Amino acid sequence: MKKIKKFFAILLITVLSVSTIVFADDMAAYSDNSIISYSKQILESNFINSSYNDCLYYIENQVGMTKDAFESYLPFTENNKMGNFVEFSESTVDRSETDIVVCDIIMVFENGKVKSSITYQRIAGNPTPVKISFSSVETENKSLGSRMADAGLNTLIGMFTVVAILAIIMFFIWSFKFIPVLQGKFSNRKKKNSTEVAVDNAIAQITENEELVDDYELVAVVTAAIAASTGGSSDGFVVRSIRKAKRSR
Repeated sequence: MKKIKKFFAILLITVLSVSTIVFADDMAAYSDNSIISYSKQILESNFINSSYNDCLYYIENQVGMTKDAFESYLPFTENNKMGNFVEFSESTVDRSETDIVVCDIIMVFENGKVKSSITYQRIAGNPTPVKISFSSVETENKSLGSRMADAGLNTLIGMFTVVAILAIIMFFIWSFKFIPVLQGKFSNRKKKNSTEVAVDNAIAQITENEELVDDYELVAVVTAAIAASTGGSSDGFVVRSIRKAKRSR
């Protein structure tokens, strides 16, 4: 198998380099159809039937233009995502630059299209392939209906995004009316706390005054009892403090 691959690799280099046999000395002597026909031969012989492993082999074992060409074609062979080759589609030839001709050919596969671009340059008086590249043409592969559907979907997504943002803004504006209510609740709570503190202070003062009154009455009773027991006057007595006696049961 390796010998076969080496043979095709050598054949590929020979086909791409010995193009002087095919072309005349003057590039303009060959028509666009001749260039397109030769470009299709290159694509059919080297790329259309190449598998993913074939591309990897050429990438690992070749250099220069051949390696670059298979690196460009490699993504289209992965998992055989393009399917089988169907036909060649649109073909164009660009001669805008002196001694350079670019041939673009659309390759149609079962699952899409691939655009191939082969650049020929005049070397030693003869047109020679110097660059081969491939690119996807998924947009061109879609029908007008598919493109209209995609455009409609993008429009709906954009409208939904705008409506969602407007809804969020309206929600925030609507929620502003609750801010004064919340502020009022916090203010009432603070006032209630202040009122409770004031009431507690008043109750404490009243309790303290009542205890002081009770102490005065107790002092008077004790003084009178002492005076009665001693038979003297209560003017000579001074009560320094009153303590509750600890009695054993």
